[in-house]
Amino acid sequence: MYEQKLFSLKELRDCFNAIEPELIRFPSLNPDVLKSRIEEFIERCENILGSDK
Repeated sequence: MYEQKLFSLKELRDCFNAIEPELIRFPSLNPDVLKSRIEEFIERCENILGSDK
């Protein structure tokens, strides 16, 4: 989806930051793990595919 430019890395980061405070409502999700995985994905995209900041 990123390769097809359906979203930008900035949008992904901004959307996660917007929902992060509400993740406490979902006890099966670990916000720290989710954030780490999103940041790793963004970093891989920036390194491999180039940044679209």
